[in-house]
Amino acid sequence: NGVPTYIDTKGSIKFTIKDAEKASIFSNGLAWFSKVDKEGNELFGFIDKTGKEKISPIYYDALFFSEELAAVKNKENKWGYINNDGKLIINYQFANAGIFTEEKACVYDGKNYGYIDKNGKYLINPQFDDAKQFTQGLAAIKQGKTWGFIDKEGKIVINPQFDDAFLFSDDLAAVKSSEKWGYIDKDGKYSINPQF
Repeated sequence: NGVPTYIDTKGSIKFTIKDAEKASIFSNGLAWFSKVDKEGNELFGFIDKTGKEKISPIYYDALFFSEELAAVKNKENKWGYINNDGKLIINYQFANAGIFTEEKACVYDGKNYGYIDKNGKYLINPQFDDAKQFTQGLAAIKQGKTWGFIDKEGKIVINPQFDDAFLFSDDLAAVKSSEKWGYIDKDGKYSINPQF
């Protein structure tokens, strides 16, 4: 029941954020935090590594910075992206938004998921029922009830066939099939059969 506190790798307290509700990890030198205003709204801003407020808490939600941009939500429930000076780089227009990875961010237009570049231009048009961020050149996408993977051009390279799918890491991705989890390689073949 205390205030959010930041420690170093030795466990020494570096600083606390007074009046803050929540606080996040540091990324690109900044971390989001939230405060509750007089009307009871939880608002999000960003601090630097000294605990100093760098971007005022004016957003209704926020994700951590990734590739120099952070997704933030306005009062109208639309998401856009700011730079680390708090300048709006991509206008508020999305029903939901993800972090940038491999120069792309997954966004939701209210009907489908697609991917934008750092100017807010669609690289892969909204066409998926759900989608996750790019890692190692591939992203998990959902069509209907099943998950598969696309490449950077938006081409399906592993057909949707899984009940769920995670991101690629060390050239493998965890996938779920018939209530069991296993791992596939980038060709979509099981390296570790579904057993977990």
